[in-house]
Amino acid sequence: MSEGGAPSLKMDDASCMAAAERFAARVLHDVHAEDGDLTAWYDMAPGNRAAYAQAETIWRELDEVLHRQPVPPAGMQATRPPRRFPIGAVMAMAASLLLALVALPFITGGRETDIATRIGEQRTVLLADDSRVTLNTDTRLTVAFDKSGRSVELERGEAFFEVAHDARRPFIVHVGRDQIRAIGTEFIVRRDGGRILVTLLQGKVAVTGGDAGGAKPILLTPGQRVALSGGKGAMLDRPQLDTVAAWRRGEMILRGTPVAEAVREMNRYSKIRIEIGTPRIATAQLTGVFRLGKNADFANMLGALYDLDVTTEGGSLILRERKKS
Repeated sequence: MSEGGAPSLKMDDASCMAAAERFAARVLHDVHAEDGDLTAWYDMAPGNRAAYAQAETIWRELDEVLHRQPVPPAGMQATRPPRRFPIGAVMAMAASLLLALVALPFITGGRETDIATRIGEQRTVLLADDSRVTLNTDTRLTVAFDKSGRSVELERGEAFFEVAHDARRPFIVHVGRDQIRAIGTEFIVRRDGGRILVTLLQGKVAVTGGDAGGAKPILLTPGQRVALSGGKGAMLDRPQLDTVAAWRRGEMILRGTPVAEAVREMNRYSKIRIEIGTPRIATAQLTGVFRLGKNADFANMLGALYDLDVTTEGGSLILRERKKS
């Protein structure tokens, strides 16, 4: 993700399907947007331009295939003229194939699949059972489905799960020794060092800690969050859900949050790190809504708010007390 934008989406995200639909509409209905409109759409998301180019490439290849005339085997002559389809039918067929080919990476896959995002990247994937998973920045997980169950291993990072209902095959997310069991529900799982956070948005989940020692699973109701920290037991609370899920909109919502904690959160989304070079502001509290991935803007805001110098050293932004003249 560039410093100038919000967390980026990969091409196998919603931009691909939107590009395919947009291109197919232009072909089938002769909808030719003005160059300015298309340029504006390109700028709406980082992956739009590349996704549209991919749709055009697929279209050209389909056009060649659908219009190619069959060649009779050597030594034989065609006994009847080649069949010609109405141009509208050919275009409809090609547009349908275009949409199907673009969607294919979302709906197929093997029994075990690794999915990952880079720092500052977010990605939504449609799994083989019609469940969806949205990976936050710097996240890695492994999906393994079979006839008896659906299993996901969250190796690092954070993910939002929208689980398709299937009572015969439970959906289980493994995070180290802990696991979250769901049937049809929506929840967020974050692996933050040695701490696991599970927030339930809809439905029901059962959370079992690896150090529970035979204790009953923790059953969450919508709005609840459980924090697991190794052998320290489980902590339940009810967070502000818009704050927990704000990353899905490319935002960070702070409500009396210490500056040091806010900086740690911002640093998850950018390779340009912010460092606090003075203890004076570490525990100061911030409230507001901030764009993720905008570390330079955030550092400059802190500098102006607390009368600090912001200097760049080795790719990091350092906040220090201003030198008195």
